[in-house]
Amino acid sequence: MRSLRLAIAVLAACALAATLALLAFAAPGASRQHAGAAVYCPDKKSRQHDLAQANADVKRAAATVAAKQQALAAAKRKGTGVAAAEKALRAALAQLVAAKQAQAGAKASLAECG
Repeated sequence: MRSLRLAIAVLAACALAATLALLAFAAPGASRQHAGAAVYCPDKKSRQHDLAQANADVKRAAATVAAKQQALAAAKRKGTGVAAAEKALRAALAQLVAAKQAQAGAKASLAECG
């Protein structure tokens, strides 16, 4: 009976030593993999493309706003179509705001990738 207890204790000690040795070898690799996960992003190219598209949308919307402002100034000089030009300008400004928000979201998404 005593030898059985001794054998069980020796087996438990060996199992514990093997587990600790396995953790000693595996833990540094796992921590390196986890640390590298912040840098590696599988869809980084996609996020970069989204940001480039958002930047282009902001430029296009800004150009539209400038054109609508010129159209409003011309309408005021003529004295006709002012209400329609103001409405078009408000719509263009709303598109610019939406494009800037999309741009900020794309920048934040890319920043998560690292």
